[in-house]
Amino acid sequence: MSPRAMLFDLDGTLHDRAATLRAWLAEHAARFALPDGYAERFVELDDFGYRSKTEVVPQLVNEFGLPHDPQALLDHYSGHMAHAVPMPHAHEVLRELRSRGCGWGWSPTAGQRCSRPAWTAAA
Repeated sequence: MSPRAMLFDLDGTLHDRAATLRAWLAEHAARFALPDGYAERFVELDDFGYRSKTEVVPQLVNEFGLPHDPQALLDHYSGHMAHAVPMPHAHEVLRELRSRGCGWGWSPTAGQRCSRPAWTAAA
């Protein structure tokens, strides 16, 4: 018996969160002229997305002695999903599911507003 539907959690299955974060961090660092090491430290503090950016960003401002208002850096983070990168297999998997008449969906853990660009990139 074939499944009639599949449910994905998005990050690490259809959406390459690490690649998306790296792409955004490159633009973020250039836009704000952030020092070497900032991006690596952001990734470390981010803890695979489990730590709130409202904790991560102010800590980075303090650690690096940045002149930036943490809120300005946080506001820029809100657009990070514009850099959404699908997992290499995402399109192929979804096409195969469609060809078999299998429905699919996702359960956004970060909220629909944040997950929609990642979902669009993967689909």
